[in-house]
Amino acid sequence: MRAPCLSLLIITPPNPHDAYRIWPVYGVLYAGCMLTHGDWDEFRQVRGMADKVGLWARFTAYDLVERGKSAINSGKYQRALELCEQAIATNPQSADAWFTLGWALLKLETRNEDAAAAFERAIALKPHNPWAWNNIGVLRHRAKQLDAALALDPELVPAWQTKADVLRTLGREAEAVEAERRASELDAIQQA
Repeated sequence: MRAPCLSLLIITPPNPHDAYRIWPVYGVLYAGCMLTHGDWDEFRQVRGMADKVGLWARFTAYDLVERGKSAINSGKYQRALELCEQAIATNPQSADAWFTLGWALLKLETRNEDAAAAFERAIALKPHNPWAWNNIGVLRHRAKQLDAALALDPELVPAWQTKADVLRTLGREAEAVEAERRASELDAIQQA
């Protein structure tokens, strides 16, 4: 039996009955054992080592967030919400988990303040996320957040479109028309 620390580095399975996969998680490689015939002692040792350095929680949260994104794309917003809440319980420092939770709440359309709070938490953890700033702007119709999104990514078409709606709501028609023009211009360039 190999030392467990080597199991985290193995790419080729030493035993044809074991399958190993490597996942990149925020710059960290994590090898997970999928044992088909079961050397569970080794698996527990590898998992224990991964727990000690925080890799197990990171991978688990990453997997839950990815499943949450798939649920959102399938229109299963409540399931996405559950998966994201599990991801946050596993790794509360995951900006992606907080962002995806906000996205699921935004899609549910009944918990806008909770969605805004989730996006704000995502921004606190990862300030350079233009989509999170855009979504807060959508929820709260604050031009300040939209300007922050556009400062991070001046070619973010949805932020320009939302800004046009917000400006129109505020009675600033000329600026709204200019924002719509910019959104259409960028959209045409990005579609080409």
